[in-house]
Amino acid sequence: NVSQKNKVDTLRLLVRAQLRWTENVIDSRKESLEKAQALVLEGTGKQITDSIRACVGRIQREEREIFASGNTISRESLQQFQYSFIGLAVLIIAIILYLFYILNRSLRSRNQVEATLKNVAAETRDLYDHAPCGYLSVNSNIFLSNINKTLLDWLGYTEQEVIGKMKFEDLLTAESKKTFLKSFDEDFDRYKENGVVSDLEFDFQRK
Repeated sequence: NVSQKNKVDTLRLLVRAQLRWTENVIDSRKESLEKAQALVLEGTGKQITDSIRACVGRIQREEREIFASGNTISRESLQQFQYSFIGLAVLIIAIILYLFYILNRSLRSRNQVEATLKNVAAETRDLYDHAPCGYLSVNSNIFLSNINKTLLDWLGYTEQEVIGKMKFEDLLTAESKKTFLKSFDEDFDRYKENGVVSDLEFDFQRK
């Protein structure tokens, strides 16, 4: 039946497209979970599955019409044909379910790793904050980007008062601020060249 053959050819193309999409999601998962999730969420796989289901439905309806019109097709052949397509649909669903199982398992593993990293980060932060010496960091504009609790206690500031609002030199005495600004360019060039600057001494001033 030429009409049915055309439908079966269309179905074959849809099944190949579904397999290619599934392989693409699996390959994307190897790169990152987010990329694979994005492919699943964009709905292409569901659209193909819906198209396969609709195509199978059209084929089955036409087979029933042919059978009902007294065509030479036997009931056994029609039944075998229907079972074959049911098996195909089950296989496609099984592939998709397996894919989601892999994604969910990977997501659970990632969440466990993230939880572990958060605990380690919290412990590291606690060591940083309560170290017996003061630590601070600045950004490219010399504004404070990080400071530990030890140094804050020494200087009498809160974190909200200094982070992103005060520059390093704002913490210094007037004399040290002059020295710092005067030698900064030279000191920074040495830092860029050697990766470290040492033997610099400045006086801090409490709030």
